[in-house]
Amino acid sequence: MKNRLEVAKELLTEDGSIWINIDNNESHYLNVLLDSIFERKNFIADVIWNHTKQSKNDERFFSRHYNHLLVYAKNKDSLDFYDLPRTEKDNINYKNPDNDPKGLWRAGDVRSPNLRPSLKFDIEAPDGSVISPPKNGWRWSKESIEKKIETGEIIFKPGNTNIIRKIYLSEQSGRTPENIWYSEDTGTTREANSELKSLFGTSIFSTPKPEKLIKRIIQLATKNNDIVLDFFMGSGTTQAVAHKMRRRFIGIEQMDYITDVSIPRLRKVIEGEQGGVSNDVNWQGGGSFVYAELHSLNEEYLQAIQDCSSTETLEHVIDKMKTSAYLNFKVDLDKVTTQDENFKSLSLAEQKKCLSKC
Repeated sequence: MKNRLEVAKELLTEDGSIWINIDNNESHYLNVLLDSIFERKNFIADVIWNHTKQSKNDERFFSRHYNHLLVYAKNKDSLDFYDLPRTEKDNINYKNPDNDPKGLWRAGDVRSPNLRPSLKFDIEAPDGSVISPPKNGWRWSKESIEKKIETGEIIFKPGNTNIIRKIYLSEQSGRTPENIWYSEDTGTTREANSELKSLFGTSIFSTPKPEKLIKRIIQLATKNNDIVLDFFMGSGTTQAVAHKMRRRFIGIEQMDYITDVSIPRLRKVIEGEQGGVSNDVNWQGGGSFVYAELHSLNEEYLQAIQDCSSTETLEHVIDKMKTSAYLNFKVDLDKVTTQDENFKSLSLAEQKKCLSKC
């Protein structure tokens, strides 16, 4: 894991971030490892993902309902991070009881979060009464508050007992994400299994990720045409969602199921499949991807050795290996020939075994 994380850091852009899903058995160890590689100053969040709605009665002590999403930046000062789109639920507290021409608003905090003696002063209400400052002082200077009163951004409560700051809905571009993600918004492992079953008739993964979870991560961390890298591609959920959201992507997988699951899934995405987040992002299909396999450096020589039916054909393979094979640094192939008496004394099977170890 350490080597992969070091490579991931090198590949990240200066404004990029890395998101790692892990359960609570190893999360604290991984947190320390990430601190050592990305530095503690670049830690962004430990997001709690509520990945199941089902209680597990076979657990001895606690039924675990969450996983961790550890988030680090390549460089926190340069990080690109985006708000979530606002929903009706986010806007429910915005009203307009005084018919303000600027539209819907909600009351914002007027208190300083920290003790500020210089911001502790009385405010005179329109009826001449005096409003005392809160314990830590006001959030702004006296001059700023007077200006906000003039513009209508700050008004007086009925009875002139306090002041109210108006936060207008029209000035809110998005919503800052919380560090607890509930299954209603980001899906569950069971939903992820259902998504795979709808595509392939079965789910061959024990802990797949729902498309809604990946969608939220991509919303927060990227913009259109950015590159998303997942070096544990698995069922291809990250790549599928990235494609639907018009991001470029790279997926890496060393298991053989990439040709049975990951690639077919991306083909279905291009064809316009309507599962997962397709409706949310208005996905209609299209696009393309390139699939490539890493060339196995010595695989062809291993196969050629096994195909040899005589010492003579084996000698031809040895000659080719001397010029282009990637060998163990301890091996001097020039000393290994079919003319060597020790080598000649071996059976063909033993000669093959010897060469295969080179």
